[in-house]
Amino acid sequence: MSKSSTFFIGLDVHKETTDVAYCVDNSRDEPVFHGTIPTNIRSINKLIKKYKGLATHLCLVYEAGPCGFWLYRHLVKHGIECWVVAPALIPKAPGDKVKTDRHDAMALARMARAGLIHSIHVPNADDEAVRDLIRCREDAMLDCRQARQRLKLFLLRNGPPCSGRQAWNEAYKRHLADIHFLEPAKKLSFQHYTNIVTERYERLQHLEQELQIIAQDWSWYSLVQYLTVLRGIRFLSAITLVAELGMQQQRQPVDKPHLDHKKQTLKNHSTLTCVDNQRKSELLTSSVPITGLVDT
Repeated sequence: MSKSSTFFIGLDVHKETTDVAYCVDNSRDEPVFHGTIPTNIRSINKLIKKYKGLATHLCLVYEAGPCGFWLYRHLVKHGIECWVVAPALIPKAPGDKVKTDRHDAMALARMARAGLIHSIHVPNADDEAVRDLIRCREDAMLDCRQARQRLKLFLLRNGPPCSGRQAWNEAYKRHLADIHFLEPAKKLSFQHYTNIVTERYERLQHLEQELQIIAQDWSWYSLVQYLTVLRGIRFLSAITLVAELGMQQQRQPVDKPHLDHKKQTLKNHSTLTCVDNQRKSELLTSSVPITGLVDT
């Protein structure tokens, strides 16, 4: 069998299994369903080895999701072209109600061949590591907030509320230190809730200090410093904006050399139009000055 120019391989990646379909460039044939393979390095390497002998070029496509970018980095490391596609940017026909793993893999291969999808910007390992640390800090902040709410609800059930005091300032902490319960069980419950609040607050403070130190060696640290000059943007807001949203030019479609002859049907998406979840929307609305820097 003679080698074809390009094989477009669609992958529907899940935690345990991956459905695989492929189609050939410059052909109108429907994509062929290869089958289901385990989601591990060994199975991916066997798949690449099989199709490398049938085509001069391989292009693997999969949707961005909870499995992250380890597959992308593994393929790029071995010289294989890989596209990571944003699910929200995949065109869908109005009457297409089918949603199966096999159908998704075949659709990815078909649309990649037609030039209807493009790869998003994939952050490098350092950028992703900083983003993970930022999200870890946000999780710690939520944990601390929940612990404080549980303590306040416990106090509300067991006595008149503390009025006229702003929560969790020094005066409120002194108020907590003056609270005593006669019942041993309530005394233990109060001590438990108080210790959890203290522990989680200290953990949050520790993460913020570590983030300050690690950010100094980050490649985007200069941009973070520039953003902190703007009114209303402190360090944590600035580094979160940079890590979550990235630079606008990084969100533009990635040009593919072997698709230059195809008609480009996709419009460029700015950073704002790529905001696809509530978390990023909150970042933009809570940091109004930054929106002036983004070209809409």
